[in-house]
Amino acid sequence: FTIGDMVTLQRRLVESLGITGLIPVGGAIGGCQALEWATRHSDLVRASAPVAATSALGPQAIALNEAGRRAIMADPDWRGGEYASEGVFPADGLAIARMIAMTQFHSTESMGERFSRKPATRPSLYPSFGGTFDVEGYIHYHGAALVRRFDANSHLYLTRAMDLYDLFRDGGPDKWIERIDAPMLLLGIRSDWLYPAAGVIELHDEISARGKEVS
Repeated sequence: FTIGDMVTLQRRLVESLGITGLIPVGGAIGGCQALEWATRHSDLVRASAPVAATSALGPQAIALNEAGRRAIMADPDWRGGEYASEGVFPADGLAIARMIAMTQFHSTESMGERFSRKPATRPSLYPSFGGTFDVEGYIHYHGAALVRRFDANSHLYLTRAMDLYDLFRDGGPDKWIERIDAPMLLLGIRSDWLYPAAGVIELHDEISARGKEVS
């Protein structure tokens, strides 16, 4: 199940609604969908704004995504993905996967600015280990929050779709950048490790070098 599949289904919906032009805007996996729209379905695109998205994930992000997936699969309540039919949910595994993911949205700089080594205000989960740091409370909070609103199997499939995405698959940059037929605004986030701003700049340069309207 790929980002290309997602956008193909989105196009079917758009056409069924009678929509003849759109401006795809999205962040991260949504930004990759915006890139997919701009290159594979350019006949409907009037402009696009991919946010925090590059042409493909790097190996560090893929490695961390895989660690998160393994955390879910190692939870005994995952049950090979059949947890719903067995009346359980891999809450611990999904929470850990989210904790890992949250570290990808920060650089060393942004972590230092926001948390430094400040102690947490909440009691330590394991007092025998000593005090807890503020940054630990941050990832624990987001892990617990995701469990309340997200499905574990969805996390597996969506992160894998992110890993597999390659804007220039099946033809390379010359083929797909040539298909871009509308202005594009690329937005990068300097502290993002998942889709680094340097990769956004590199994509801009590739698109601009081929004479397309991009900023």
